[in-house]
Amino acid sequence: MSNIQLPEGASRERTQAYIDKITPLIMKEPGVSEVMAITGVSMIGGTGENVGMAIVVLKPWNERSKEEYSTNILNRLRAKIAAFPDADVQFFEPPAIMGLGMSGGMDFRLQSLDTDNPQAIEQALMSVLGRINA
Repeated sequence: MSNIQLPEGASRERTQAYIDKITPLIMKEPGVSEVMAITGVSMIGGTGENVGMAIVVLKPWNERSKEEYSTNILNRLRAKIAAFPDADVQFFEPPAIMGLGMSGGMDFRLQSLDTDNPQAIEQALMSVLGRINA
C-alpha cells in the first residue's frame, strides 16, 4: 500500500498526473500483479486535491522468487519513486494478520482460577508465551 501527498495547494490534476507517472513504474516491478490508484483520498491524510493512495497487489507467493519477497519489492519501489520528489510517497505493508499491525497489537490477559501464588501464575505465563513464540 502507499500514501501519496503532494504539497498543499497542488491541484487534483497535478496529483493525478503524478500518480499517472509513478503507476507504470510500480507495474514494471517484478512480482507486482496490479496497482489500483485513487486520487483525492489518502489513508493517512483524509481527502483533498493534493492526496492519493495506491494499493499494490502482488503475484501469488508460488509465482515469486526470493528477490520478489514483499519487503524487497517495497524497498525497490521506494528507491524508484525517490527519483520523483514532487510528492511524499510512503509505502507500507499491511499486517499479515488483520488487527495485529504495528499499532494494533493483541490484548491477552491471564487469569488464575486455581491459585493466587504469583510464582505459579508467572510459570503459567512463561509456558503460554513459550508456546506462542514457538
